[in-house]
Amino acid sequence: MAEYRQIHTRIWKDSWFLGLEPTHKLLFIYLFGNERASVAGIYELPLPVICFETGLEESVIQTGLAIFAEAGKVVYENNIVWVVNLRKYNDSGSSKVKVKIDKDIAAIPEGVVKTLYAQHYQGRDPNQSAKQSRIPYPAVASEQEQEQEKEKELEQENKHPPPAIDNKDEVEALFAAWERYFPGKPQPRRTAAQRKKVVERLKSVHFQEHYETALDVAAQSRTLQSESWFSFDFFVKNEANYQKMLDRWMAWKDKQLNGAAPNPATSSVTIAEAERLNRLLAKGAL
Repeated sequence: MAEYRQIHTRIWKDSWFLGLEPTHKLLFIYLFGNERASVAGIYELPLPVICFETGLEESVIQTGLAIFAEAGKVVYENNIVWVVNLRKYNDSGSSKVKVKIDKDIAAIPEGVVKTLYAQHYQGRDPNQSAKQSRIPYPAVASEQEQEQEKEKELEQENKHPPPAIDNKDEVEALFAAWERYFPGKPQPRRTAAQRKKVVERLKSVHFQEHYETALDVAAQSRTLQSESWFSFDFFVKNEANYQKMLDRWMAWKDKQLNGAAPNPATSSVTIAEAERLNRLLAKGAL
């Protein structure tokens, strides 16, 4: 038997199909046309296989299956899928096709999907049977409902303020500390992104207790005072950067700027190598 499946061209004018997201249109046609799709309309199709062959995220597939089930187009459970109209468009009525259909149905394990399928082909309307015994997929909310849900979430966030760690005074104190120690450098603009980084850093008790010391050490460094890459964003970027200040990261460079000759007995790193390492550190490559 030729390995092809038919899908009616009217689908491109069907109002239900046209209302689907492009990803769900792809999924629906895939259920008709993948290599496992049986003429019987019911076949085994594991979710990971759908993900791999369509390239769709599992969440997108689950949502699509819920939409199809709601419309009575597809039923899916325990890796068994029944595409309600697939048999309608592919069963030619020939004896060979009938043998193929019977064989494929026999291979399907007993379960909800196979029961619904059997009920339909005993004379029930496919949409009615699917809807009466519908598998409880999660409801798919409309865009308006989703917006209303987001508004409720925001209201709840406003009623219940974030933990003390997000206290405006503590966040503002860090901004003010930077301005105090580095008045000659570009000042933080207090953007949402900067505030988010500050909140992340303040989750660390060590940071809370030592960031002022780190700023003080950095302020005494001629190198860091003069380098444009050393900014507020660099300081709060990650856990490592402020620790570099505490470790007097640029002490070797400060000695060079102050005229102190490097001591070959204590270091085997050349000035050129040190400069290279400094550039890599500034870029966050180390």
